[in-house]
Amino acid sequence: MEKHGRKKVTKKEVAVLLAVAVAAVVLLIGVVVFLIVRSAKKPAQDPTPVTTTAATTVQTTTETTVATTAATTVATTQKPTVKSLPTKPVTTAAPVGNHYVQPEGAVWYLKLANDWNTLPESYDSTFTAVEYGGGLSGKLFDSRAVDALREMLAAGNAENAALRLQPVSCYRSVALQKSLYERQVQKQKNAGYSDAKAREVAATIVKRPGQSEHNTGLAADLGGSGDYSLNQSFERTAAYRWLIEHCADYGFILRFPKDKEAVTGVIYEPWHFRYVGKEAAAEIMRDGLCLEEYLEKHGY
Repeated sequence: MEKHGRKKVTKKEVAVLLAVAVAAVVLLIGVVVFLIVRSAKKPAQDPTPVTTTAATTVQTTTETTVATTAATTVATTQKPTVKSLPTKPVTTAAPVGNHYVQPEGAVWYLKLANDWNTLPESYDSTFTAVEYGGGLSGKLFDSRAVDALREMLAAGNAENAALRLQPVSCYRSVALQKSLYERQVQKQKNAGYSDAKAREVAATIVKRPGQSEHNTGLAADLGGSGDYSLNQSFERTAAYRWLIEHCADYGFILRFPKDKEAVTGVIYEPWHFRYVGKEAAAEIMRDGLCLEEYLEKHGY
């Protein structure tokens, strides 16, 4: 019977086993080192950078807004220095519908009187009205601007004696305006209207006190070339053409031009001229504006 003995392991096989074991250990160490290194490189969840970024964003936004606001304020409030024009009032007034309401403190020669801007009853005491002269009695004008009116009409008549320019109607006090208006109200009441309706109708015929241009002492209804009727026929006269060409040179404007009725609330009146100062007059006449548009444009 044959005996079976245990197989001997050769040196070569031992070497191979050791090599495999060493390789396994090295691989394991490599994996561990890799994981440690990777973990070390991963950024920490630090909330500070987020807070810093947010703060920076807020700061940047605020600075931009302030800068923009400052730039806008400068652009809006800084105007070229003009000797004869007023500084823009600090306060502004809200418009009534689509109509401009003038801020308080307007300079005297740009004072607005219309259906949406009423002069106070005391306005008569703010200036002195003097006679225009020239042999015409009862034609009163603001003493601060009467010379400009005299010079304008004298210049036209000197250039062409046939123009025969002269004022037909000038200053009318607020007190007189009130009397005329109340008289018209009573007339409408006598016709059967209620007080409220009578006042509404009367205002379409006679301006309410303080809302007439003539209450400013700076308005003049002019006639010439034989037409003193205060009708639209005046626009066909040589006198009207001369006034339109030269009125701004003396600080006057055509107060109620064509196609501006919706802004002024008054029909086209080619005979009605208003003193506003030379620089304002030059821009208004050059650009085809009415006084309301000019005042709103500049915030006066």
